[in-house]
Amino acid sequence: MRASPSRASRAAILAACRRFMQAGRLRPSMRACAARAGWSASTGHRCFGPVAALHRAAIDDIATHHAIVRRILGTERRGPGAGPGLRTARRIVRTAVLGRV
Repeated sequence: MRASPSRASRAAILAACRRFMQAGRLRPSMRACAARAGWSASTGHRCFGPVAALHRAAIDDIATHHAIVRRILGTERRGPGAGPGLRTARRIVRTAVLGRV
């Protein structure tokens, strides 16, 4: 059995959540993220509290943020600079992931 949640478990669960989001699963469950990271859902909840807190932490990553915007707008095949301005992009991501602006 593993020790109590640490920075490593938090980082692993957060990275798993970001991978899900970058692949198009914008609201992965705590159970799915923790399992992918090799931890239990209860460890995930001890690290983050509600799953919305995990989602908020995940979208702070710029690569995840850009991947979500590209998927939503269908700009995966377009070059750099394609897409909305920063303010609009933030609103798109927050609404898609958190369900609100």
